[in-house]
Amino acid sequence: MDKNVWIWIPNMGDSDELQSVDSEENAEPISRKRTRLDAFNDSYKELKRTNVGTIAQVEGYGGEFKRIYICLGPLKNGFIRGCMRVIGVDGCFIKTEHGGQLLIAVGVKGKNGMYPLALAVVDVENRENWMWFLGLLKDNL
Repeated sequence: MDKNVWIWIPNMGDSDELQSVDSEENAEPISRKRTRLDAFNDSYKELKRTNVGTIAQVEGYGGEFKRIYICLGPLKNGFIRGCMRVIGVDGCFIKTEHGGQLLIAVGVKGKNGMYPLALAVVDVENRENWMWFLGLLKDNL
């Protein structure tokens, strides 16, 4: 199967469109033919408009959803400025017709409160998806 990775990073050029990446050196806009991942494009634009510094990445194979990662800029900045340097991670089932797993990272704020930091929705909870999630989280912090 042909692997495509769709990436959106805020403030990196004039385009708000998703980019199709088949290697780190080769990025080109996704064709305007509708895919099932087109629905994410509007969400990316809104995230960029309302949350400066937000990082989001969605991946798919042949136009089919595989996984998405979101780290909201204001939450990242709040964690860096006011939380203990402790991060907890966990995963849970998504009980819908589409299934999947929710992976989440939370920080610890005053009085041991939980502070959401980043989340990912993946097709299956496995080592590959956890390493992908934690690698992106590490890069963002």
